[in-house]
Amino acid sequence: MAQNFEFRAGRLSLDFVNSIYERQADGTVLPEHEYLTTPESLQEWFKQKSQPTISSREWQDFSASSLEQIKEFREQLYALWRAAVQGKLRDQSLKFLNRILADAEPQQLVRTNNAVIWQVTPPKPVVSRIIWPIVADAADLLVHADLSRLRFCAAHDCGWIFLDESKAGKRRWCDMSDCGNRSKARRFQRRQR
Repeated sequence: MAQNFEFRAGRLSLDFVNSIYERQADGTVLPEHEYLTTPESLQEWFKQKSQPTISSREWQDFSASSLEQIKEFREQLYALWRAAVQGKLRDQSLKFLNRILADAEPQQLVRTNNAVIWQVTPPKPVVSRIIWPIVADAADLLVHADLSRLRFCAAHDCGWIFLDESKAGKRRWCDMSDCGNRSKARRFQRRQR
């Protein structure tokens, strides 16, 4: 049975770091909270996010060790966003992302109809091509977004990160109908005691 993933963060790279059930206070993920347990679950995540990555034939060659590489990338990306949320983003935080970007082939000229355009070519190895849309989104977010609007969900048992795109900039939970309601119910129960 396919896992139903939730996409609440507002950006691909943030939703990717949230591809777990919950994080511990230190950011670690317990094995039983892991959603990406098989190559098929990763493929399903991309499918539900409507992010084409590689062909079905290439997914067949995708191995468990490749999945571990992608989960390691996810944790590095989580550390980057955590540093950004905490206002501690430094050059060192960007190092792993810059390495991936440097490995990508540079832009090339491509002819389309009557025009010539620049096209960025995704990296060639399968693992790199799978994470390429996430890397591109993370780079775009770092360059163009107001990073002061990155937030941790206020629910103590969640740990998800999201981009607060609300007008007032006061969003507290990854999802009001889930974490928000649970937090409000807990506060109500405490007041009743």
